[in-house]
Amino acid sequence: MELRPWGNTGLKISSVGFGASPLGSVFGPVSEDDAVASVREAFRRASISLIPLQPGNSHLGVEKMYYGGTLSEKMLGKGLKALGVPRNEYVVSTKCGRYKEGLILVLKDINDSTLVDLLPYLKSKSVGIISASPLAMGLLTENGPPEWHPASPELKSACQAAAAYCKDKGKSITKLAVQYSLSNKDISTVLVGMNSVGQVEENVTAALELATFGKDQETLAEVEAILSPIKNQTWPSGIQQG
Repeated sequence: MELRPWGNTGLKISSVGFGASPLGSVFGPVSEDDAVASVREAFRRASISLIPLQPGNSHLGVEKMYYGGTLSEKMLGKGLKALGVPRNEYVVSTKCGRYKEGLILVLKDINDSTLVDLLPYLKSKSVGIISASPLAMGLLTENGPPEWHPASPELKSACQAAAAYCKDKGKSITKLAVQYSLSNKDISTVLVGMNSVGQVEENVTAALELATFGKDQETLAEVEAILSPIKNQTWPSGIQQG
């Protein structure tokens, strides 16, 4: 697995990061055995080093919806304990869930590709960049998102059409989405939600194939055309201010 520098921390972290949200059974039931096995496989098979926790806020609705009411943290803790390796062998990360009122650009664009324009500036300041949720919480998968997904019907429909196109061509929209995110070398790591050994293997394979063969430019161009009507559309996120 490729290791990339993380800003000015002095750390090098895996290009694919283990997203722990699915361990909270928010995208479907996950047994403790599967949760522990996925964490162990991520470390053993891929040396995946960055494992994020939940947003640092007290908004219970967000915690229940995206992280299973602390279940993901508990499952992750059991998985890390089962590793039996020194603590300095992996990195655990979290984030702040409340956005400042004045950051209108961030509030508007945090879930789309507009922030790519900031990458050169952030890189010049030695800021480490993390890209999260390349599958858009299930939108860019064959199975589609969970019922509670906050995207608009138009956005869901377009993503479903893109997934169907890839399937008809014998391609995986999931692999395409992960590789699209990984291809930007200015991003230190891409956090991908995983809750099984199979998903770990799929994401590792996507990274290794990207390094060997590059992106599938033809399929990517077709998918971008399908998604062009809803480009950079997103949904409200974080704690809404009244």
